[in-house]
Amino acid sequence: METETAEVESPQTEEEQFSVESASTDELRNALGLTQEANEAQPATEEQIPEAVEETTESPEPPAEGQEPEVESEEEKLGKRRIRPRNELDQQVIDLYRSEGFAGSFADASRIIYGQEAQTAPQPSPISTPTQEVEAAEPDPIQGIDKQADDIRASILELEGQVEKAAEDLETTQALKLQRQIMKQELELQNLTLRKQQMEQENQNQAYQTHRSKAMESRDRVYERFPVLQDKQSVYRKQFDDYVANAQADPDYAAVFDSPKWPELLANEFASLTPPPAPAQPEAPQPQAAAPQPQ
Repeated sequence: METETAEVESPQTEEEQFSVESASTDELRNALGLTQEANEAQPATEEQIPEAVEETTESPEPPAEGQEPEVESEEEKLGKRRIRPRNELDQQVIDLYRSEGFAGSFADASRIIYGQEAQTAPQPSPISTPTQEVEAAEPDPIQGIDKQADDIRASILELEGQVEKAAEDLETTQALKLQRQIMKQELELQNLTLRKQQMEQENQNQAYQTHRSKAMESRDRVYERFPVLQDKQSVYRKQFDDYVANAQADPDYAAVFDSPKWPELLANEFASLTPPPAPAQPEAPQPQAAAPQPQ
């Protein structure tokens, strides 16, 4: 029996005989199991990726939830076109109102511009006036007494009503008690009235003394200006006294005498009508005769 020997081609033998270095491009594709269509489709995909990225970057961001895009109405657009500036500040207000980034109203723009102008404007330094420096006047004590007296009178009226009611109810003890309270408050009211009279008299005396003191100062200034009036025996002084007496009897001069400067006012008026006499010149001393010399 003859034995035949034959060689069987094995896949492993072919793979071992396949050389990458000497293989062509088609052989490499076949070995990897790739097709030309798949290789051609890959560049197309790579080219589409940048376009998708560009579309993503160019698309605007979606508005946040709960916010609606602000759309100007035709009236607002027409109002913006009709606004006419009167000055530079108005123009700034219009520019701010028409700007795309400003979402407020025209009143908001006005407050912003004019508010900035008010802050940047120099503030004038406050000038102290005498009225501002005067402190608050102290409360008048006489007015306080009047208020206390009014309260006491109201209380007395109320107590009198209670006395009448107690008498009707035959509550003699309560009525006598209320009457004693009334007498006590009436005495207090009399004391307040007397105190008020004393304070008014003191105020009158003080006002009189102040007026008299200022009048004496005015009289001294009159004597400095018109020395002839210091001599009570002079004719000019007697004429001035008569002029003052006539003025005191004239009602039109009542306001003049209310002023502590009445001596100066009347002296100036009297001097304009009757000029004072010129002061007497002192006599020059007579030269003495020389004594005879002894022989």
